[in-house]
Amino acid sequence: MINVDHFKSVNDRFGHRGGDSVLCALCELIDSLIRRTDQLFRVGGEEFCLISTMIEQEYVNALAEKLREAIASHEFVGVGKVTVSIGIACFNDNDTHQSIYSRADAALYSAKNNGRNCTVLSK
Repeated sequence: MINVDHFKSVNDRFGHRGGDSVLCALCELIDSLIRRTDQLFRVGGEEFCLISTMIEQEYVNALAEKLREAIASHEFVGVGKVTVSIGIACFNDNDTHQSIYSRADAALYSAKNNGRNCTVLSK
């Protein structure tokens, strides 16, 4: 799960067009850094879900950090820099779609509670 930090302030400061341009550029940036087999979905507002299959946990952490760092260093046209919080959940044998989503979402909110602009792996 990927969530743009303080996105409301982006919309408040730059209007919804500015916010929309950040979301579009963010998706393009993420798309340029992930594999063709990975899938990025917008869950709602400024929240996204990235599904990566056939990848080991250590590489998922590295991918999340690569995305976070690339986004934090990117200059979004007309807006400047933004950061993201990322929650990671790896599939367990007993997982359902809902349980893995819930664990990723909980990890995301842990990242936000830990000061934002970070990644957290669910337990």
